[in-house]
Amino acid sequence: MITSEPTFVGLGKYLREELIAKNQRNYSPEAVAEAYALDRRILYEQLTLPLLEAGIDIYQSRSFASSIVHQRQSALDEGRDFKMEEILAIPGNAFCYAHPMDYLIVPIIEDVQEAIRRSQQREKKDHCKFENLEFQLKLKVHYESEEFRAVFSKIKVPLIYMDAGVSIEHSRQQAREFYHQHLRIGAGK
Repeated sequence: MITSEPTFVGLGKYLREELIAKNQRNYSPEAVAEAYALDRRILYEQLTLPLLEAGIDIYQSRSFASSIVHQRQSALDEGRDFKMEEILAIPGNAFCYAHPMDYLIVPIIEDVQEAIRRSQQREKKDHCKFENLEFQLKLKVHYESEEFRAVFSKIKVPLIYMDAGVSIEHSRQQAREFYHQHLRIGAGK
């Protein structure tokens, strides 16, 4: 099963269409983080955990990993701090943190301009305020920080960094290699 955050229904739909949309309205990083955390918990309780219990693998786009980076950077852009541990302490995030994933793949983008170009060419348009070069350039340092690594080391989740900025085919090849090394029956975990 493939899931995505925010979801496309209920609170997740509202997040996409209002809270993180390019609409000239600004919501605090705390409000956005709370909404993401609640949407995430609903997704986990209603879909993710029951599917995992049934033996179905979940491939998820985004997670609380994205929240601790995006909402933290949003606060820093406003001239204040919103610490990773504060974001993780939000009940929905804390719930999901207590149910860790097997792996976290972190797409690092050396060529952010290439990634922005690709997102502008795709048919799906999110109109998300985070999809801009200036903001995206600030994220890499968070994803590579010792503080970020420690969050996942504490719950024994391996971080796999992949360069997603070369080309779509390069990203696909990295994903295939990861799958064959770690996820294929009889490989890895």
